Amino acid sequence: MTGLEKIIKEIEKDSEDRVNRIIAEANDKADEIIKAAEKEAKEKAEAIAENAAVSERDIIERAKSADELNIKKQILLKKQEIISDIIHEAESRLDGLADKEYFDIILSMAKKFSSDKNGEIIFSKQDKKRMPSDFEEKLKAECSFLKISDKDADIGGGFILSYGGIEENCTFKALFESNIEMLQDKVHTLLFE
Repeated sequence: MTGLEKIIKEIEKDSEDRVNRIIAEANDKADEIIKAAEKEAKEKAEAIAENAAVSERDIIERAKSADELNIKKQILLKKQEIISDIIHEAESRLDGLADKEYFDIILSMAKKFSSDKNGEIIFSKQDKKRMPSDFEEKLKAECSFLKISDKDADIGGGFILSYGGIEENCTFKALFESNIEMLQDKVHTLLFE
C-alpha cells in the first residue's frame, strides 16, 4: 500500500463524520425549504384558485419539484467542495510526512517516472535539508542513471527530472493537477458510493 493510498484511507475515515454532518445539515435545510415552499405554494394556490380556478395541487407539486432540484444542487456543490478539500489535504499531508516515509515515496516516484537516460533529479532546498543520509545510495541502487543535482528548484514537495535541458515536473502539485479527474472520481467513490 503506497503512502498516497494510506493517506486517502485516513482521509476517508476522517471525512465520514464530516460528510454525515454536512448531509444532515443539508437535509435539515431541505426540510426548512420544503416547509416554507409548501406554505408559500399553498397561499399562492388559494389566491390563484379563487381568481383563476387553478389547481392547488399542481402549484404545490411545481414548488416541491423546484425545491428538490435546488436541494440536489446544494448537495452536489457540497460534495464537490468536500472532494476538493480532501484532495488538497492529501497533497498537504504528503509534504508533511516523516522524512523516511516521504523519501520512500520519492524513491518509488523516481523509479516510476524516470527514463533509462542519464539525468538529474532536482529537489527544493527544504527537501535537500531533510533528505536522509542514505537516500542518494538508495537512488543509485534503484535508478543508476540518475544523480542528485547540485541545483535547487523553487518547488513544493516532489522533484524535477532533468535530462540535458529537458525537464519533467514530478512535483506533487503537478501530479495532482494532471490526475485531478481520476482523483476526484476515486474520492467520490470512497465517500459517496
